Amino acid sequence: MGFCRTNLFKRLESSGYAFLLSLARHAMRNCVYIHAIENGIELPIGSQETQVMDEFLEEHDETLDELGLVKIHHDIDEYLKGAKKIYLSMKAHPRKFKWISSRFFKSTLKKKLKEDVELIMQILSIGENWDSTADKQIDALEKLCQVEHKKEKVLVFTQFADTAYYLEKELTRRGLEDLICVTGNTENPTAIAHLFSPVSNEVKLKDTEIRVLITTDVLSEGQNLQDGHIVVNFDLPWALIRLIQRAGRVDRIGQQSEEIYCYSFLPADGVETIINLRGRLQNRINENSEVVGSDEVFFDGDPVNIRDLYNEKAGLLDDDDADDVDLTSKAFEIWNQAIKANPA
Repeated sequence: MGFCRTNLFKRLESSGYAFLLSLARHAMRNCVYIHAIENGIELPIGSQETQVMDEFLEEHDETLDELGLVKIHHDIDEYLKGAKKIYLSMKAHPRKFKWISSRFFKSTLKKKLKEDVELIMQILSIGENWDSTADKQIDALEKLCQVEHKKEKVLVFTQFADTAYYLEKELTRRGLEDLICVTGNTENPTAIAHLFSPVSNEVKLKDTEIRVLITTDVLSEGQNLQDGHIVVNFDLPWALIRLIQRAGRVDRIGQQSEEIYCYSFLPADGVETIINLRGRLQNRINENSEVVGSDEVFFDGDPVNIRDLYNEKAGLLDDDDADDVDLTSKAFEIWNQAIKANPA
């Protein structure tokens, strides 16, 4: 439960919309199980059809969209009705899921699931109409893209696809043009990367060039995006290596700008108190870096030499989320690519 709780707070740190949608999905999954138990039929195991759930959970209304409002159901009876439809849609594709008989569970499971759903409904009722016009984080991102860097390319990273879709929808509603969103569900992320950074990828575009690219970490590795020099971390990842990889998409050979800007949105104080996200990242930097008196800092006010993050000092890059390729091999591959790109 602690792991589940922390993940939900991490979603809240990303965006209130992603948090509410996660709660609604959790409640709907519970209701699917309740439906199966009540009817003595099999329970689905594993990932479920998120798209099918979302079609029920979000009440799409053009008027609401124009106002920047998102309405998410918070009536348990509606969820129980929807659970039957979702269960039948899953049964129509039985091989997509694993199934287990409801007779293997205690009779108290149904009661516990309902209690869980009732508590979630109380939380959802508080945020019944999510109002993006009152989202200060979106306001700041809009200002960054429309005012401070209105003619420059901006690369926006978020951990969650839900937040990426939310940002794309809201910034488009606010009039931002030449914008696109990429997630793990995107059929060809590299093609989108080329639209954002055609020069560094040496491609001739047939479609409109993109100025603002919103993406999950699907584009944080192996992509040339150095046509831009502005990176925004709309939320902070758990792993320090992710921040470095994101900046590394623009801080590459071929970057024409003398300065690279990396903006990071920090968790709200209440959420930070609970999950200590920034604190964990900061402690990791402090424990592993060797401060040599540079004025460069990772977060404002942190006396940490950012060069250490890029030079593998004191095991900074030792992280479970990093891949298994050793740094020497990586460096050799980068060298080979550089020679191939510019033999002279």
